[in-house]
Amino acid sequence: MLTALARDLAGWPLSQQNDGFHLQLGAKQQVMIGLRTRRLFMASIISSHFSCRGEAPQTTHCRIEVHQPGWLRRRPVRFRSRQPAGQMLAAWLNGFPRLCETLAELDYRSITLTVDAQQWSCVIEPWAASEVIAVCRRCGAIYALSSRSVCFAE
Repeated sequence: MLTALARDLAGWPLSQQNDGFHLQLGAKQQVMIGLRTRRLFMASIISSHFSCRGEAPQTTHCRIEVHQPGWLRRRPVRFRSRQPAGQMLAAWLNGFPRLCETLAELDYRSITLTVDAQQWSCVIEPWAASEVIAVCRRCGAIYALSSRSVCFAE
């Protein structure tokens, strides 16, 4: 999966690390691209996530999640948090309608913004950037599932 992503990002300053790729956007701006594996009974789902981080001017500790209120018709997203400090930051972010409308156009599983010890980080896990790895019951072969996956073992 990371090979296909590297091919799609050809021409961008990409460096391969142990945990995925790092995309350098500027002197201090970097996007990390990694993989997450979720184990199932007879398969695993491997999904990608994009993260970036930077310095925060405050020492607040909070976690903010982005919520998409409509699944049929796209509506602007809402920022939500359970912590009081996070609720104030979420209310401030909800005051930017263009940001909320732009994020509503993305297809994602989750977007999380975390502020911790004068540093913020944002992790986005897209819907489409995942693959399913399955084990065939007949032959024990391990393969990535697609619309053309067929086991010919008897």
